Amino acid sequence: HDEPQNNTKVINLKQDVENMLSEVNEIDCLNRSSSKESIADSFELISFANKMSEDLNDNSLDESKSEINFDEETIQDPVEDKIQKNDIVKKINSLQCIFTWKLKSNERNIISQILNEYGDYNLDISSPEFSLKRFIGNLIIGYELFHNGEIENGQIKILEIGKWLEELDNGSDKFYLSINTGLYHIMKGTFIHMLYASNLLEECKWLLDDIIPFNKMNCIPKASIFAIHAAVLTEYGANAQYYKKACYFANKACVLDPSSPHWFYIYAVALTKQRTFLHSYKSHPTENEINSIQHAIILSDGKDTVFNYHRILLDKDSIIRNFHDNINIKNKNMYDINLKANQKIVEMIKTVISMEPKDPLVIVGCAKILMTLPIKVRDFDLGKMYLTKAMQMAPNDVAVLNSIEKAITHYKRVSNKTYEHKKTASKQFQPSFKNKKSKIAEKLRFLVNNHKNGKDPLPDLIAMLNESNGRDKVIIMAQICSYTILFANNLRAGVEQFMVLLEEPKINNDHLIIDHFSSFGSKKFNLADLICNEIRLATNSCETPSEEMLFYFKALTKIMETFRLEMKDVDPSMKSKLIVNSSDRLTCLSAAFKSGLNLSDNNSEVDRCKNITNKSNNPKSFQNVDSKIFKAKSRVNKKNNMNTSIGKIFNFQTSIVDRTYHAKINQMKSKISKFLNSSETVEFSNYVSLGIKND
Repeated sequence: HDEPQNNTKVINLKQDVENMLSEVNEIDCLNRSSSKESIADSFELISFANKMSEDLNDNSLDESKSEINFDEETIQDPVEDKIQKNDIVKKINSLQCIFTWKLKSNERNIISQILNEYGDYNLDISSPEFSLKRFIGNLIIGYELFHNGEIENGQIKILEIGKWLEELDNGSDKFYLSINTGLYHIMKGTFIHMLYASNLLEECKWLLDDIIPFNKMNCIPKASIFAIHAAVLTEYGANAQYYKKACYFANKACVLDPSSPHWFYIYAVALTKQRTFLHSYKSHPTENEINSIQHAIILSDGKDTVFNYHRILLDKDSIIRNFHDNINIKNKNMYDINLKANQKIVEMIKTVISMEPKDPLVIVGCAKILMTLPIKVRDFDLGKMYLTKAMQMAPNDVAVLNSIEKAITHYKRVSNKTYEHKKTASKQFQPSFKNKKSKIAEKLRFLVNNHKNGKDPLPDLIAMLNESNGRDKVIIMAQICSYTILFANNLRAGVEQFMVLLEEPKINNDHLIIDHFSSFGSKKFNLADLICNEIRLATNSCETPSEEMLFYFKALTKIMETFRLEMKDVDPSMKSKLIVNSSDRLTCLSAAFKSGLNLSDNNSEVDRCKNITNKSNNPKSFQNVDSKIFKAKSRVNKKNNMNTSIGKIFNFQTSIVDRTYHAKINQMKSKISKFLNSSETVEFSNYVSLGIKND
């Protein structure tokens, strides 16, 4: 009635949904691993997306409203008129229509429910295409309008249905033409009740003469009336008795006309509604449900997307129930079975969408399932694409917009539940910060004592590395790197280790490198600075093998680029200045540990440290690193690598604007170019490295 206001609401809703679609991103649920525990959590949480929004019971019925009263005792007319009215009343009471199906309105707004559940596509009776859903939805709306006091609007809605049926009579839809007698019976019967309530008896008589009585119909129109009766009862729901009757009438339709897939679909929906009402969304689909929908699919040659979508819903319910039934059974195959079942659902959804459903709500439903399946099979991007497609199909349909909004909200809720669940579970098995500190420090303290007694700590450090995860692994790696350079005097191995460290995210700002301490005795220093200094010393030395020069040049370029280091004079005594005597090594151990955990005296650093335990235990760089790389062995590049293209070796960031820096880098590139183009017998004694002459 307030069309401008409604248009404004639709525009605002459309804008909100567009914003949600553009802003929603995939949520990292912390359970990307393939462990059985992660899979179990995924299956446990998928049921959040299926929970019914409201529970109805027998007490929700509103008994204050009643149907039109045809009690003969209320007729106060002359005898002849009374006899005539009695005859009309008997005929009206014999009709099969929404008024004689003894429906009782409840506290829910049925019209709003139908509008939100059906959407514009399924309520469009200006369409030349027939569908039972269009007939049923508009029939209920007309009935409810009349019941709610909007008598004229209710009558108009029923007349619109009649006009639509007349237009369909001229078409070639075989299914419609086989049941139109039953449809007219319901439509005209409903309109007659409305006319009688307005005391328009002549109009009632005229329409009654035009209706084919139910007992004179053949099986197919009768089946259509039973099926529509069942569908209406299913929509009203509200109590177990309604669902029981719905299943009864739907089954009668299937028996009368076993060749129509539509009756089996309506029967399957009624059975599903009854099951979820009496039990829960976690209950197992019954054999009748599965058989009914499968029969509908077979009779329709698998071409009806609505039937196929309902089968997907049943399969999803089966997966959830099977998971909960077997959750305490130690069956190593259970998770694989569940995953395969979910993968099958994904394929079924893709098949349905490939059939190009005309109903955008089917597409939204498929997207919602796809986005809330277990993480291992979930496809967020594809689900989001389906939601976008549905919105493009019905950009002004409030039902579709609301459904998209709910699908996104469901996705966020399920993903956040998964995130919180995994986060809580992770904390249960995660040692406290204090315990972690004590454990690592204790091991390093033991190795420091061994080092003081002349034992090489590298084998033990490598063993610790193989047993560590996450930040611990990075800390130990840095210690191996600095020890290899400072104490083992193996520059090549130390540089190789450091190049692996560079793959760690945000390593260029990590205190582990910038404010590094060696547990085995050193002052605080920048590990990247030390390595660059030692590389430049090596490239200036005539003792460095020619086959190692290219490796060092490439490593130096990468390190300076990553840490944005400036050129400094080479310090031949830098290592000796950093190493401290043995009496200070326990102090260095404490400092090294603080450096590794990004600790400092200011509060901001302490706060950052608190978040370390929440990092993933699967660091990008070290999860699959071969421990052999940390052994103090030098390796050389093959000679044929000497001819590698310079363009492939150097990949400098164009954002570097410092002219001096560019000049230094270009100088390095020039020298490497000369090196690559030189013969293998070049003497390096007179070679000038990075602008610093050998003495």
